[in-house]
Amino acid sequence: MKHKPPTQKELRLYDYWAKRNAEDLQPRPKTERPKKPKKVNKAKAEAQIKFKSIGRAEDVEKDVYFIVAGPTVKIGVSSNICARIATLKTGICHPIEAVYVENGRRFSESSLHAKFDAHRMQGEWFSLSDEIRSYIEACVNAAMLVRFR
Repeated sequence: MKHKPPTQKELRLYDYWAKRNAEDLQPRPKTERPKKPKKVNKAKAEAQIKFKSIGRAEDVEKDVYFIVAGPTVKIGVSSNICARIATLKTGICHPIEAVYVENGRRFSESSLHAKFDAHRMQGEWFSLSDEIRSYIEACVNAAMLVRFR
């Protein structure tokens, strides 16, 4: 079987597709896409502003809190207690029964951790022993702790 030569129409189509393929192989210039506005976490933004104005993270006002959840208590610090409670609600298996927050700068988180080290379960979580329970009650009675919730 003999091959017949291509017609003019077939040659034009061949040229068209050859040119088109060559263009497709060329790198395309990047186009600037409009940037989406970022969602702003108000508490985080305020903390960053305080941090930038003060210069050191430890100078940002933070409160020591005791969060009682079932047979455990968490002793920690936070500059935004409401946001901290919201994040903890999703990560613990017991409902939060009570939250106590320091009234002024009387406590140091690390000294409380050292004091109750015998009751430490993991990290900042401690078993709610009679010793910790009586300490919280004594601090509430002395107006050093305020029941937040």
